[in-house]
Amino acid sequence: MLLLSLFLACADVQPGEGEPIVEIQEVEKCATLVDHQICDFDAIDEYGEPAFLSDLYGSPIVLDLSAMWCGPCQAAGRAMQETADAYPEITFLTVLIEDGVGDAPEVNDIEGWKSSMGITSCPVWGASREIVSGNVIDIEENLYLTAWPTFYFIDSQGKLQHYMKGYSEEALVELATSLE
Repeated sequence: MLLLSLFLACADVQPGEGEPIVEIQEVEKCATLVDHQICDFDAIDEYGEPAFLSDLYGSPIVLDLSAMWCGPCQAAGRAMQETADAYPEITFLTVLIEDGVGDAPEVNDIEGWKSSMGITSCPVWGASREIVSGNVIDIEENLYLTAWPTFYFIDSQGKLQHYMKGYSEEALVELATSLE
């Protein structure tokens, strides 16, 4: 009887007034699939603090997954600030997955990347290989990655709209500017 009274009080219904109204909301499972909510992941920012992709929702996001040793990743990194300056309504985020020897980047690696690439206002984070997978079966848990760099184009609601392997400035701008 105590449990029933507690439930009725929480449902804001008094005994004898009828049945409580229960809302059932369907929760969409995140996945690395177009038109799906992209899964959040653990990363660190340039200060070593926890950083989450969901903190950036509200504006379109171009997510660049890069490795510090990768030549095309470095080319994308060198162009990142200029591209971001040209499209200030879009957040251009680089997540470094590997440092120069294949380990997860640390704060000094993130700082070094920003400095050497001329990045002043774009966020650069570090994460480990635990957030990526080359196996399509893992797309509900990880970001799909089979090439460096890999870009994800995410709308302001956090839904994946486009995916691009490799780097092309022209293709990156075209896909980025199509985001809402």
